[in-house]
Amino acid sequence: MLGVIVVLVLLAGVIVTYARTAIDTERTRLAADQAALAAASVLLGSSAQPGSSPCALAATTAERNGARVTSCVVRSTSVQVAVTRAAPLGREARGLARAGAPEGRGP
Repeated sequence: MLGVIVVLVLLAGVIVTYARTAIDTERTRLAADQAALAAASVLLGSSAQPGSSPCALAATTAERNGARVTSCVVRSTSVQVAVTRAAPLGREARGLARAGAPEGRGP
């Protein structure tokens, strides 16, 4: 009986860790999406903060979502942002997002 309880407790721990990892990964992807959208809004001239740098606004937005920008690439009409966020067991979750107009089409 004790063996069954130990197995169930271990299984519950694995399930909780997996669920938390999935949640952290999704939060990281959302942080990347929001950072890319904020940067693209500056790039395309529809930002509430005109004159700011797209990558600076992406970094601020990512930080507000608990993430850190690791890469910000500005193209003519789009921005690609990569972020990381701390995840369980000392790992890092990563997210990548692109926002803006399709290449070759401007505002």
